[in-house]
Order: sequence, then structure tokens, then C-alpha cells
Amino acid sequence: MTEPEPGPETPDLRKSYSALQLAGSEGCPPPEALAALVTGELAGEERQRAADHVVRCRRCSETSQILFQTHASALGQSRARGVRLMRIVGVAAAAAVAVLAGRLLLAPRPEPAVERGPSLSISVAPADGANLSGAPGQFEWPSENDAESYRVKLFDDSGDLLWQSEPARETRTALPASERGLLKPGKAYFWNLEIQGRLEKRRLGPFRFRLLPN
Repeated sequence: MTEPEPGPETPDLRKSYSALQLAGSEGCPPPEALAALVTGELAGEERQRAADHVVRCRRCSETSQILFQTHASALGQSRARGVRLMRIVGVAAAAAVAVLAGRLLLAPRPEPAVERGPSLSISVAPADGANLSGAPGQFEWPSENDAESYRVKLFDDSGDLLWQSEPARETRTALPASERGLLKPGKAYFWNLEIQGRLEKRRLGPFRFRLLPN
């Protein structure tokens, strides 16, 4: 398999994002579920669980990115969805891609349900890659035309969910003082933004930040 050309992200950014993800476990969804996520065949809570797992798991993220690329190429699209491809290692991941490639080539074009990957052109706070002297007091993002509500999810560097906001229409939300006190100097964290539109739910992120040591 030809190695993909590197994307516009810097190596440091790719390395930092990869370091925030889990390496994979027995709890990973089967390859068939990842393929169904890519082709839009998953729905409801099943799709949500798979999408949340892919964000946190390095192995599943890398595999799903290859599947997105394969599916996009088969449809004649000029751009792939999600995070740019990173180097895939391990015979198991390569074998899963090879087995599922034929199915993806024949799959119908899905309507995108989730936007993924670091959105480098979007102005958010804390910004992706920010180094902060203390825990952020709030999260901010630009408005979306069809958004009915927004929800922020905050994760630690191992991918565990620390806090999530209530759905709201405002384009900012405060991080409670009780949660700010849990964020430790010298540690890395990341957050996602869920956008509930009129017809679908989208996700932006992850946006990484690190608290500087005292």
C-alpha cells in the first residue's frame, strides 16, 4: 500500500494529538462497525458511541482515517474527511483496511453526520495547542447558522471524560470552579464541541491545551 502524502498539519501537532489518544484495547469496535461509521450506516446511540471512541483511540482513529480516504477516493472526491492520515503501523490495522476496502468501494455516498479533526481555521478558546498558565474559565467558539444547541465535552490526556456542559444556544460556556480545580499544572487536556443542527449532530475538535507547570 502506498504511503499517503503528509497533510498540512505540522509533525508536532500530529505527534501531540496522537499522544492524547489511547493506544487501543479490547473495547475497540470491530472493523465492520468502523466501516459502517464511515459509510453512514450507523445511527443513533450506536453511531454516537463509535464516534466518541474513535476520537479517543489512536488505533481506531488511524484505521477509520484510512477508510475515509478509501471511500472518498472511490467517490471521486478531492478531499478526505477527518484528520489527515497518519502513519499506520501494525499488521492487524493493515489487514482490516484490506478486507474492508472492497466493501467501501461499492458503498453509496453518505450524508456526513460528523465533522472531525482539529479545525485549524476555526477561532476557538482555548485555542488548539494553547499553553495556559491556569485552567480556562470558559470555552468559546463561532456560531453555526443551523445550530440549535451546543455542548462542550472536556477530556483528560488519557481520553476520560471529565466534564460536559448542558446543551445551550450560546457560543460560550463557563467551566465550573469545581471542575477547574481538577485540572493539574503540567497536564494536557482536550475538548470537543458538539453542534446539534436541525437535521443532524456534528462534532468539531479535538482542541488540545496544556497547563504550564507551576
